[in-house]
Amino acid sequence: AGGVKIEVPEGYESLGAAFEAALHQAAHGKGQDRHGAGGLSQDDQIIGRVPRMMPLLAGLGGLVYQVGKKVVESTRLLEMDKGKPSRPQDELLGAMVYAGRAWVLLEQSKGEG
Repeated sequence: AGGVKIEVPEGYESLGAAFEAALHQAAHGKGQDRHGAGGLSQDDQIIGRVPRMMPLLAGLGGLVYQVGKKVVESTRLLEMDKGKPSRPQDELLGAMVYAGRAWVLLEQSKGEG
């Protein structure tokens, strides 16, 4: 839904900023550069299509695996970069996007059961 607006409750502004950064990365940054060629919506990109096409191989488990992989990678990068947060933060934004796709997959499956 292109017109979705998120109201951030008072006291949750920093978390709201993190979700906004994750959306921006998916729509305009790394996610768009790698997966959004041709102006495809995220539902039609690989991150949305493959889990629906191959639910046993790449469904919820595949998305959750990516979340875990990105979280682990963020800690490795933080150590590698001697505490500089930029690259680890990028990985965590990616984890948020994959977690969001997992939520979408479960939401879409509600109508199928």
